[in-house]
This record gives sequence, structure tokens and C-alpha cells, in this order.
Amino acid sequence: MINKKGKSKKAEGVFGMGFGMIFSIILIVFFLVVAFIAIKSFLGTQKCAQVGIFKDNFQTEIDKAWNSQKSDFEFKGRLPTQIKYACFTDLSKPITATGTSGNIGRELGVYQGELANLFLYPVESACEMAYHEISHLDIDRIISSSKNPYCIPVDSGNINIQIKKDFGDKLVSIS
Repeated sequence: MINKKGKSKKAEGVFGMGFGMIFSIILIVFFLVVAFIAIKSFLGTQKCAQVGIFKDNFQTEIDKAWNSQKSDFEFKGRLPTQIKYACFTDLSKPITATGTSGNIGRELGVYQGELANLFLYPVESACEMAYHEISHLDIDRIISSSKNPYCIPVDSGNINIQIKKDFGDKLVSIS
């Protein structure tokens, strides 16, 4: 049977469309899927980059305070929204905090023996960068005044940390 355009019905395929049209639709769907996968990958990379940038910026501000005679200022950092707490702890000492901080400290106990004093929680959301060693930080002073670990909540990806160093202090403290 021949249609109005002079082509036979056999050339139209299953859905009444030609092979070229069906192939074009399959290609469009394929490119859309690849585009969504690429966008998701880039967003994942952004979250991991945020963790690295936060650590570097925080270390830079701690170093500035450590190099000064006296310092007292607020560090405003950005982390992925899935991170709920930044915890400062010494895992070689017993976990003394209670409540949420105590529970977090017990979960972080698996990292005992690692050279680290800053932990991001939940660790699954930290892009395999859950723990960091921040130099020039007076961890004994931080955890003695507030218990071990000392956790600061992250609010929608924003974290504010008060950085302090008084005259005569050898190391920097936070609150």
C-alpha cells in the first residue's frame, strides 16, 4: 500500500514513523541522559571542592591568628549542606561530651590513631575528607572548656567559628 507521499507503508516502521525519526529520538534521549549524568558529577565535585576550600581557608585564618600577637575574630565558612557538624576533638582522650556531641564522638572513635583534630559529620557527606589536622590549634584548651568533642553546628552549609588568641598564648583557640 502506498501513502500520500508516495512511500510504502513498510518504510514507516512500527509506530508509523520512519527509521530516521526513531533513530533521532533515541539519540536525543541518549544525549539527555549523558547530560544529566555529567551535571550530577559536576555537582558532586563542587561539594568535595567546598570541603577542601573550607579546610584551606580555615587553616589560613588560624595561621594568621597564630602569627599575630592578639586576635579575636569570626571565621565564616561554607560547607556542603549535608554536613551538620564540624567537631574538634582529641581521640586519644576519652569522649566526655553527652548528648549529640557525645554520640558523634563515639562514632568518630573509628578514626582513633589518625593525625586529626577537625572532623566533619556525618562523615559520609565529607567526600572521603572527614578528618583534618589543623596546625597551631590549642585542642586541649578547646575540649577542656567544653568537653570532648566540641561540635559546632553547620546551618544550611554556613558555619561561624570564633577564633581567639590572647597575648602570651602559644596556640590559637576557637569557640
